[in-house]
Amino acid sequence: MKRPFSILLIFFCSIGYGQLIFQKPDSNLIARSNSQVQVASLLIDADIDFFEKALKQSINSKEVYELEIKIQDAKLLNIYFDNFKLSKASSLEVYNETGDLKVKVNSDNNREGELYAIPPIKGSSIKLIFKGNRSNSKIFIGEIGYFWKSFDDAYSSEPCEVDVNCSEGDEWKNQKNGVVRLLLKKNSSGVYCSGTILNNTSRDCRPYILSAEHCVNDATSGNLKQSFAYFNYENCNCGIDNAASGNFILGMTKRASTKFNNSSDILLLELDEEIPVEFNPYFNGWDISNIASPSGVSIHHPKGDVKKISTYTSTLKTADEFGLTEDAFWKVTWAETTNGHGVTESGSSGSPIFNHEKLVVGVLSYGDSYCIKPEDPDYYGKVSYSWNNQPDSSKRLDVWLDPLQTFEESITGSYFPCENNNQVGSYFLCEDTSSYIYQDSIVIKLNPTSDGINVYIEQTILNSVELFLVDVSGKIIFSRNEPSSNLTIIEVPTNNIRNGLYFAVLHAGNKKQIFKVVVVN
Repeated sequence: MKRPFSILLIFFCSIGYGQLIFQKPDSNLIARSNSQVQVASLLIDADIDFFEKALKQSINSKEVYELEIKIQDAKLLNIYFDNFKLSKASSLEVYNETGDLKVKVNSDNNREGELYAIPPIKGSSIKLIFKGNRSNSKIFIGEIGYFWKSFDDAYSSEPCEVDVNCSEGDEWKNQKNGVVRLLLKKNSSGVYCSGTILNNTSRDCRPYILSAEHCVNDATSGNLKQSFAYFNYENCNCGIDNAASGNFILGMTKRASTKFNNSSDILLLELDEEIPVEFNPYFNGWDISNIASPSGVSIHHPKGDVKKISTYTSTLKTADEFGLTEDAFWKVTWAETTNGHGVTESGSSGSPIFNHEKLVVGVLSYGDSYCIKPEDPDYYGKVSYSWNNQPDSSKRLDVWLDPLQTFEESITGSYFPCENNNQVGSYFLCEDTSSYIYQDSIVIKLNPTSDGINVYIEQTILNSVELFLVDVSGKIIFSRNEPSSNLTIIEVPTNNIRNGLYFAVLHAGNKKQIFKVVVVN
């Protein structure tokens, strides 16, 4: 953890009809921000009523409002709305500077409190186009996020870092699918941190994110409603920059936190939406036994970069440095591995450290490791310390992660559905396809029929296969477990299922795969 800072940015803009041109932040301020840890963007005060500044046009006898926002030299821009409500049958479309549609929202995206945000879009200008009924819609732009570096170049981490899909991550493919990148709004800036999805004893896939309290120590509840959690932001191959921007969810609520100066710097967030099964989320398990692990890893997003993995091979120690709360932090020293010498950086804050049983035991609070000093230690706040040593539920984790009061000291991780904790194995796919060939010769195909869906699994070595059909809210519509044979066929009737998008979640031995299914009766 490097020390954050607070600033107030108010920049005047020139206004043309249908266009706003904001002055970019002062170069000295950008330089100062660039030297600060975690800072990803500077927020420029706007306070704009979209409908007052937009260009009104009539297209096919329908009113359309168009507004372009520009900031010189911006690599990315995003928008924070402080009063946002769309009427039914209306929409807001967001285009990048080359005219590509990047975001489209409608009344389904209206939120309690009327706060909303558009994720960062590449370029120095973005265009907003409103279509529909203005009379019942409100679009007030509060702030513009100005990014002076893009995702794919200047945010790159130090060269000693190791991509999570290098060989060092081979044994951690499940756990990596639970690690997220956080873009948090903190008053006048946007900051990067890391976090992990966590399982709980109810095993209900509740979207909890564990991170570090210092990541949000100045953030309001409204700031968190305009913050983003990104999933699957990783290079598909070791050392090759081919990552997509990742899936994201907007909005979160703080459930519990403990301070660095008198506890273990732990933060528990809950996302405002369920995590879609298509994101392939893994709900990581945890261990509060306070037993020092002899080996393990941390998976993180240094400087907001793609997922990296750092490995330790010497036993964790309880930190006893001056100023640290007694027994509240794990001290770790990283090891050199085949593809580098993983360390941590700004943006890694809040990332999980896993023990040798692949369970979360802490989150990154602060550290001294760098590529030029890879042997220097890092410090992770212990999950065990913040478990139940406070009377206030907002300062303890057990209330949220052990709602059944089982008093378990550890639980395993799981994919959806979380009540099945025997799922081991997953593949992150960089290409969309309907057939996958695994090492053990499993081929899966989805074939729509007039009466439903037939799932064919060709295999010879597995005992059984299990199929779930899940709707977009995460509700299980259909499930079946079949003994395997040389050709297993699972029939999924769809005549009593409403039309729409579903996901077929298939478990076969130690493999899991997800397919999109569109039902049209």
